[in-house]
Amino acid sequence: MEEKRGRNLGESGGPGYILAPNERFLSAYLSEKKVLGAKTAVITSTRSKLRKFLDFLDEHDYSLLDLSYEVAVQYQKSLAECRMEDGGSYKPNTIINLIGQASSFASWLAGRKLILGNPFSRLRKPHQEKKLPRDLPDEDKLAGYLSHLSRFDEEISFKRRLRRYRTHILSEFLYASGLRIAEASALRISDLDLEGMRLVVRESKGGKPRVALIGSYVSRLLQIYIHRIHPLLIVQDRRLDSSKLFLNSLNTLRKKFNEDLGKAREGREEEYPSLRSHDLRHSLGYHLLRAGCPLRYIQQILGHAHIGTSEIYTKVDGRGLSKMLASSHPRGKIKAN
Repeated sequence: MEEKRGRNLGESGGPGYILAPNERFLSAYLSEKKVLGAKTAVITSTRSKLRKFLDFLDEHDYSLLDLSYEVAVQYQKSLAECRMEDGGSYKPNTIINLIGQASSFASWLAGRKLILGNPFSRLRKPHQEKKLPRDLPDEDKLAGYLSHLSRFDEEISFKRRLRRYRTHILSEFLYASGLRIAEASALRISDLDLEGMRLVVRESKGGKPRVALIGSYVSRLLQIYIHRIHPLLIVQDRRLDSSKLFLNSLNTLRKKFNEDLGKAREGREEEYPSLRSHDLRHSLGYHLLRAGCPLRYIQQILGHAHIGTSEIYTKVDGRGLSKMLASSHPRGKIKAN
């Protein structure tokens, strides 16, 4: 009996409808992700990206069980040479994303002893584009918004005032320290040295602990928060981990924080910038550069493994760098005859 392909997870197609081997593996993979809690949007996105991979395998009569390094190289090359309907090609970041999905799928197959290993892990990835931050607020505009967030007494209920106060503290903290929201969510009170105005980041992006600095203003704010507000937040929900500085898990903290940043500017969109948690980190790097801080220092402050990552802020503020060069260069003030 000729096997027919089913496009959708769980699709039967009626009597005699049999999923091809590659499709069966994809169906099982997506089903397991769903059981493990993946949201429908994630399942849909994963299926769409892996569809490109399976179409490539079908086009070349490859089975997933035959997956090898040579096949992985061929797939990556096909993505680089692919032309879309508008005549354009995939950007490096898109190729990295598609290869990443195929790699996760291959790891799943290898974990079930269906293939010997994940051949995608040996691929040399294309050069990844460094994305510029979104339109970042200047120093005065951000200062005005941070000041607005500090007016937590504007909230009607006590519970809302507590939440607004934590949003105020977290905003000031992220802007002062340059930490990622994931790093901040993992912080424990014992990681802080408020007198020394520093802290230990134990769960950094690169996996290596590092020391981050905070200023005297945020150090004083944290002292107030830890002794007065932190206990009140715990009373609100006894399930929270009292040893953690910001109490919630990463997903909950990020979701609530971004919601609060948006809610605080409702009706005043022209006055206050649209920000998400990571924009505060970007703003710090941007403002430090504008103030003349050397890139090497920005690299250390933000915990970048490579200085090239810190250089994205020079692209944001090219005009400011031009002015700085003109004012700082020994020949910058000489007028040509």
